[in-house]
Amino acid sequence: MTCVGTEAAQRVATFLQLVTVILLVETFMFLPGVLDALVSDVNMAQPASSLPPLWFLGLYAAFSGPPVAQVPGRAALALAATSAALLFALAACLIPAAWNARRALEARLKNRAGRSVVVLQWLTAPVLRQPAARAIFGFILASLLRSRRHAFTVATYLATAVALAGLRLMVAVVRGQPLALHAPADYLLSIPLVLTFFLVVGLRAAFAVPTDVDANWTFRVSQPRTTAPCVHATAVAIVALAVLPVSTATFVTTAVLWQGWSAAGVAVMHAASGVALVELALIGCIAVPFTRAHAPASSRVRFGWIALLVALHVYAFGLDDLQLAAISSPAGVALYVLSMGIVAAAARAWQRRQRRGRVLDFEAPIEGTPASLNLSQALG
Repeated sequence: MTCVGTEAAQRVATFLQLVTVILLVETFMFLPGVLDALVSDVNMAQPASSLPPLWFLGLYAAFSGPPVAQVPGRAALALAATSAALLFALAACLIPAAWNARRALEARLKNRAGRSVVVLQWLTAPVLRQPAARAIFGFILASLLRSRRHAFTVATYLATAVALAGLRLMVAVVRGQPLALHAPADYLLSIPLVLTFFLVVGLRAAFAVPTDVDANWTFRVSQPRTTAPCVHATAVAIVALAVLPVSTATFVTTAVLWQGWSAAGVAVMHAASGVALVELALIGCIAVPFTRAHAPASSRVRFGWIALLVALHVYAFGLDDLQLAAISSPAGVALYVLSMGIVAAAARAWQRRQRRGRVLDFEAPIEGTPASLNLSQALG
């Protein structure tokens, strides 16, 4: 904000969030190689001081005593680096604070989300026949594009997907598989599946957090008789934001690397898998995105991540093998698409059965009984 101004800072904030999460996750992936380099430097008679992690290893050794490998003269560098980083952060926040506040108040932030919403509404008009569905679709896009908090949520999930896609390639290298890009492979087919999975989950997580609870009075007053328009509009929005862009990017990328038939087959199978995933993710959807009060539940804390990891393994690291087997013939691709269509139709039928006689909900879900996380062994 200090260097480029408020408007430019607003534009790059989400991108910086994306890069930060990718780097944090990738740190754990490359940590074994970094540790090998540190051990090699420690075993040298005169360790190189150019590696900052070696400084903090010296600080740890100074605290721990003789049993730990000694790195003489590095503890002072670690303390100096930490102090310098803290002082720089404080100076960067406090010194230009008044100036940045004045610039933020005087700046005219240009929100260009309106044009994107209009274009997407025009493109999706053939599948959004009902006026209520079109209105909810526009509301979803406008809320998501204009809210930095919700954009950060989606960016965090997308960054995790990019990091895991890199991990999938690293696993192939560790197993001794050559990273051949000229032909389809399971580790290449899993990348778009991982991206779509986390985008869908990220959008669902962002939809659960309201933009402004008091603003849902519009939907309360003009509430549709059923939840069908809401579910349909939400499904179209997720497909437009999480499935079709990845399918298009997959086709463009693979068309350059592979034969035209293989690229088209992979893109079609990915789109079919994405639609089925969206239908499964919307089971139990009875609220307009961004309008329902949000209350974290302990049951979700306990079981949410377990279910997420199982679903990720089945979707991203199971369907890639099926796609690899199906891409060898047009009949295989057709059978795969038909199977995903059956899954999507079954999920949509289950949605209709669940929401029969129900209306849109705007209140936070309440757990039936009090629950304890059992985070402490203390008795009382």
